[in-house]
Formats: sequence, structure tokens, C-alpha cells
Amino acid sequence: MAQQFVEKALKAGLVAAGGEAPRSHDLVELVNLLKGRNLGVPVTDDELDALTQYSVNLRYNDEEGDPLTLEEIRHIVERIGGWAENVVKVL
Repeated sequence: MAQQFVEKALKAGLVAAGGEAPRSHDLVELVNLLKGRNLGVPVTDDELDALTQYSVNLRYNDEEGDPLTLEEIRHIVERIGGWAENVVKVL
């Protein structure tokens, strides 16, 4: 669910900036599209990759990789949620 929240928040930022939300679940791709619109996002590519991998692991019961802690996930979600709220208000 956290990956989906972040994905939707990033897409909301894209739409608010006048872009289109692509049919993609790749969080890094979405952030790169935002950067192309001069919108910085308060999260690293490594965090996004980990969140995406965590989501895939849960979906397919794949135990590979180190899972994120609940605290790490919460921190990513809070930063992206606050960012998206500000972007939508300003734009």
C-alpha cells in the first residue's frame, strides 16, 4: 500500500504541474518526469527502488532482498505526502 500511495502522490504532482500521469508503477521514472518539470522530490532513488522492491516482494511472496523497516516506510510516505500536498496547493 505504501508504494501505491507514493505512486499516486507522485502522479498527482505531475498532473498539478501540467503533465500527464503515465501508466507506470516505476517510482524512479515518475520522479525523473517531475525533475524534468523542475520539481524536486524529497526522496532518493535508492529509497524509491527499495519501496518498489518491497512492494513486489510482498505481492509475489519473494523473500529476496532486505525489507524496509516500518519506520523507513513511514518516513518515505510522510515526506512524499507532505510534498504532494504542497505541490497541489501551490500549482
